[in-house]
Amino acid sequence: MPRPVDNARPGACVNVLKKVRTNGGWKLCPVVREANGRLRDRVRVDGRTEVYGEGVYYLEWREDGRRRREAIPNPAEVLERARLKSLELEARRAGAADHKISHLCVHQSLAGWRRNKPDARWRTYRC
Repeated sequence: MPRPVDNARPGACVNVLKKVRTNGGWKLCPVVREANGRLRDRVRVDGRTEVYGEGVYYLEWREDGRRRREAIPNPAEVLERARLKSLELEARRAGAADHKISHLCVHQSLAGWRRNKPDARWRTYRC
């Protein structure tokens, strides 16, 4: 059963998978997160947890009733990209348009910088 990523609402489920080579060929297997929330090279294959160093991570979600997948080649970005995808799906369900989502995110983060950082930094990163 898909679970939401990082306390997101249940409607915005994003699964983290890893494509690994098993005896039967390449398989997409769910990732097993460590107790501290980090990813190691552990995946669940046929109900057993196994370690696979090679492979590519994927994000999987449902959009308009269809399953979508996106490859994430950099393992360090997987959890953050999953969290952002979950937020994006939640915003789309709330009715926000794509260009408004990215603009809103940038504007909110820059507003935080503007309050907390010197003026020179704000001028550098201004939209």
